[in-house]
Amino acid sequence: MPTSSPFDLAFIGDTAYLIDPAGGADDAIYAFRDADGSGAITSDEVTVFALEPAAFGAPIDISLAPQDGSLLTWEWLDSEAGDRDGVWRLYRLTDRNGDGTIDDATEVEEVWNTDQLLPVFGIDAGFSVAADEDGRVVITANGGDATEKNVFILEDRNGDGDYLDTLETNILASNAFDGDTLFRPRSVEFYEGFAQNANTLASAGNHFSLFLDTETNTVYAAGENVVGQLAQVTDGFDIPAPVAVQVPEGFSETIVSVAAGLVHGSFLTEGGDVYTWGLGNFGRLGLGDEEDRFVATKVTGELDDETVVLIEHGNGASYAVTEDGALYAWGQNSNGQLGLGDEEERLTPTRVDALA
Repeated sequence: MPTSSPFDLAFIGDTAYLIDPAGGADDAIYAFRDADGSGAITSDEVTVFALEPAAFGAPIDISLAPQDGSLLTWEWLDSEAGDRDGVWRLYRLTDRNGDGTIDDATEVEEVWNTDQLLPVFGIDAGFSVAADEDGRVVITANGGDATEKNVFILEDRNGDGDYLDTLETNILASNAFDGDTLFRPRSVEFYEGFAQNANTLASAGNHFSLFLDTETNTVYAAGENVVGQLAQVTDGFDIPAPVAVQVPEGFSETIVSVAAGLVHGSFLTEGGDVYTWGLGNFGRLGLGDEEDRFVATKVTGELDDETVVLIEHGNGASYAVTEDGALYAWGQNSNGQLGLGDEEERLTPTRVDALA
């Protein structure tokens, strides 16, 4: 075909499927199989699996992926022009009658669309899709803004066959989380094998977790991010894959441990300094105020002249133990949990003299 422009290839068993946005001709998905075992594909071994004008609305653009005997197709462009509505869609194509082609409306199902995204995230072009054996799907998209350069992960939590329900859409990675990565997300695949993580420490908060990779001296966070507890530049959404915690510009100290509270986190450096971030009410960050922090911020005050060796957090309270055994506490104290003999909150680290 003179205008042929094949983009993506997927296999279901020994049959290959090639998606071809064929220029001025009708976009198509071709199926081909070496039926005679000759080691080469001849013209009579190629069929049209789906043709866009007859695909019942399913996009035949530049990406497809196999999923349990079906094919997923992901929309490339959908600006609000002509008959477009500014919503990108993911479809599942299933040859239910076994005739080798998509020729009935029941064989085409919309399983996800960008209406499921939080308003902070956008999209200008959809690029790649992949599925794993557990029914999860990842898709890539990008655009001119950082919030348009994303990798989405979809999980069919209720088993109804689509990804249109609550909590079934999450952001796996985004240029908005890390400006040094995901400049133009393109091809994506699930990793097959076992990832070995060495030299890693972890701490669990309420619906979020912190991980310290001592090999790279990096703190990662994952989970709920409604009030900045993951130390990212934005909040209000969950992040299901670990992202690097934001640290002050020029930070170069060695990190030795992490601690997670209800909605705040911290790490401890080799030099005995404490850095905190997240929700700031009750003074739980120890920074002298009740402001939230989205970047790890050094705790000063009484800890300036101390070398901290241990940090811990409660619900809204924080604690530090120094190398000489002194205990400091700060934050919420509604039930006397700071051990300071009263029920007044503390905005900065305060020595617990009862244990001196």
